[in-house]
Amino acid sequence: MKMFSSFAARHLPTLGLSAVAAALMLWSTPPAHAQPSAQQDSVTTPRVFDVAAYGARCDGQSDDTAAIDAAQQAAAENGGGIITFPAGLTCVITRHQSAMPAVTITGDHLLFQCNGATLRAATVAPAATIDEELYFSSALKAVGRSDLTFENCNFDGRRFAARDPAMSFFIGVQTSGVQVRGGHFTGITNDRGAIFATSFDCRLQGGVCAVGGSNACFHDWTIERNRFEQSVVGMWIEESFENIRVVSNVMSKMDLSSYVTAPDDYGYSMPDGYGLGRYSLLRGIRFSGFTRAAPACDIRNVSVIGNEIEAALAIEIWNSSREHGRDGRRAHDIVVEGNTMHSLGGAWVNSFSKVEIRSNTWRRMALNAGGVTAYTNHGGIVHDLPDTSRVYGVGIEARPLTNYRVTGNVLDGGTTSGGSNEGAGFGIVIGAEWSRGDGVIADNTIRNSFIGIKANEVQGASIHGNRISGCAHALFTDFGQFPTDNPDCDETGNVFSGNNVEYESVAADSTDNLVFGRSAHPRRESWRIENNRIEHKSDAATVTAAIYFANPLGTYDVIGNTILGFRRYAIRDAALRTKYTGNIFDSQQSRLEDATVAPFRFDEQDGKSVTITGTTVRHCNTAATFWTPPGQRPARQQYDLGTFAHDGALKAKTARLN
Repeated sequence: MKMFSSFAARHLPTLGLSAVAAALMLWSTPPAHAQPSAQQDSVTTPRVFDVAAYGARCDGQSDDTAAIDAAQQAAAENGGGIITFPAGLTCVITRHQSAMPAVTITGDHLLFQCNGATLRAATVAPAATIDEELYFSSALKAVGRSDLTFENCNFDGRRFAARDPAMSFFIGVQTSGVQVRGGHFTGITNDRGAIFATSFDCRLQGGVCAVGGSNACFHDWTIERNRFEQSVVGMWIEESFENIRVVSNVMSKMDLSSYVTAPDDYGYSMPDGYGLGRYSLLRGIRFSGFTRAAPACDIRNVSVIGNEIEAALAIEIWNSSREHGRDGRRAHDIVVEGNTMHSLGGAWVNSFSKVEIRSNTWRRMALNAGGVTAYTNHGGIVHDLPDTSRVYGVGIEARPLTNYRVTGNVLDGGTTSGGSNEGAGFGIVIGAEWSRGDGVIADNTIRNSFIGIKANEVQGASIHGNRISGCAHALFTDFGQFPTDNPDCDETGNVFSGNNVEYESVAADSTDNLVFGRSAHPRRESWRIENNRIEHKSDAATVTAAIYFANPLGTYDVIGNTILGFRRYAIRDAALRTKYTGNIFDSQQSRLEDATVAPFRFDEQDGKSVTITGTTVRHCNTAATFWTPPGQRPARQQYDLGTFAHDGALKAKTARLN
């Protein structure tokens, strides 16, 4: 806590209390330490302002709003101080006017030392519209303040009270140096979260803003060791932000409530896995760089570390870098580390450079009928889910980024052995739009998802050392859905190396496992696929090919891979150019039936070029098959199949399928 110079001599004897606060104080005179005096000018230690001395009863029934307001105003006039609460008791805060905060914090250098006391929303608060809830329904609100600390304060929003008070608890407008630690937030209704920082109502209400019409910069915030339970959103900081730490918080039983059936403000709907609320999107932790104006500061130095989160989407850190003059180079240095997430979506980081997402654990919250029951039994509230079997979700979504590393994460899509992967979501999604270079996806464990790693319009990405199992598609690369999507982006210079891929019964509903560039509007892409081990378990019987090069404009170098246990083909090749060097293909089938079992299937096209060297084949009856599309035979094709080392089972070097 900062040291304070006395403010008293200039303000004795007036404390600037409201008439309501003064009336409450008639029954009790504040102790001497709460009264300013000229003798205290030289005192440098913070003064203490006890809310009980200003009339707060904190009996869980009486309205303590005016007393708490009076104590913090007295501290503000003092130039700062410590506002204390009776240990372990419950103080009631009421909004006396619709769309207004209960207590407006008017000073700087304030420590709210709650000693485990609970600030509880009253059940008699007036009804509020959804728009009022967005920005104004707060118990404590600070406009243009700095150096505020909330220590061991419990906040009860009375979410499930008979009459919903619709309160958030702390809203910061252009605040800096805020610390919230050791608190317990429960039952928070407000769609913008228990802790919310914005400049939006600052501009609307004529508050303190940096520049008219600009975003505020929220900096030097710490949210640490708090608990958030049965709320809609945990914390939300928007506009521009820097030097923010969210560390070791627990967010559980986040309420899905009736919001699940409505589209949210981004138009997402239930099957997207994010659109579980009209406004809230039901995040545990959310940072959003909005597009209303140019940023007031660089969006940088955000650390989200060691949190335990159960929510629809656990972590979102989002920057709209292309609107209103935002420069993507001004959005950088993000760390998401060591978080444990049980959610539909784990961590989403969008439009930043210099990003580290490492050592997180995610298990998808599967909201099928059993998942709904389990979630409800665990304390969550879920109803009116229209088709819960198709709720998707992503363990880590990192796009579009530059200079990013996604390493050492353990991501589980939650599908049990023998079930369908449809609706089981994605392990990691990277890329899209202006993603460029220096991207590393390494040493992650991904299992039981529909797609293990999905790469969209990535350049210079290195995907290596990952262990992927139980996924219908271990890797899937594609482009935008429409011709206008990302017109300047090709997938070039990418590497998929040293990965261990296993297909089990859970993946048996897939026809092709690693899919490169399957898109209605393909563009050029190049990948180096090297030293991977890809193994099909014996019951993955419907798998057609381990690798499918679907992009007719793609060029691929396939080097030193081992592909085991495939049923029909190791590789289906519909690309423009491929080079195969030193690969091992073993179907591991003891009996070769009438069906063709081959390491290669080539889908022919004009100008196609294939070169094969140093190939080892085991348990295959044909070296390569060719499929020609209906119509004229493709022209200008070149095939150099080289020689094969094999176990003697080959009956034909080539065969045609049509």
